[in-house]
Parts: sequence; C-alpha cells; structure tokens
Amino acid sequence: LNAFEPVIFASLERSIRHLGAAHVTLAENCIDGITADENALRDRVEHSIGIVTALTPIIGYVQGTEVALEAHRSGRGVAEIILERGLMDQETLDQALSAANLCPIGSDEAEEPAKLHAVR
Repeated sequence: LNAFEPVIFASLERSIRHLGAAHVTLAENCIDGITADENALRDRVEHSIGIVTALTPIIGYVQGTEVALEAHRSGRGVAEIILERGLMDQETLDQALSAANLCPIGSDEAEEPAKLHAVR
C-alpha cells in the first residue's frame, strides 16, 4: 500500500471539482448566447476558392480551375463568377453550396453531386 494514496485521491477529487466549476464558468460566460452571423459566413464561403473543390464534380476540373484562378486574381467570389459565366443557375449553386452538401455527415438533405447539373 502506498501511504500517500489518500493525499493523491483528495487532490484528484479537488481537481475534478475545479474542472467542473471551470466548465460551468466557461459555458455561462463564454459560450451561452453565441450565435453565428449567417450572412458573414455565407460571404466567406462564397469568396473561398476552396469551394471550387465541391463544385468540380458539377462544373468539371478545367472550368473549376479557371474559376479559381479568376477568383484569386480578381478577389471576386467564386459563386459570382460561376453565375456570370453561366456555369450553374442560382438554384443549383445554392443547393451545391448548402451546408447539407458541404458537410453531409449527419444530414439527410445532402444531394449526390451526380444529381446536381451544370448549365451547359
């Protein structure tokens, strides 16, 4: 038997209480009330060149590369360029860029890329 076990267990129990209190404090003072600014998030997604990856199965690799390069060079949004070029209509683009399609894990609303079609 270790003579210090009672001291170790008392210290461990105190640490667990402190962690529990810290958890409550964090939740009440930092996490509760946080909301996402959906418009700002949508704007970030539409201006992210990375979303071309999600659209490549629909618009094709070559078109996707051209759109990404133009977006990078001009600073314009990928969605804006795709609509301007007529590669997709607004409804299809919105569906392709929906949260359910970009992060389909746990979502029943995601569409298969093959079901979304580019405007040709």
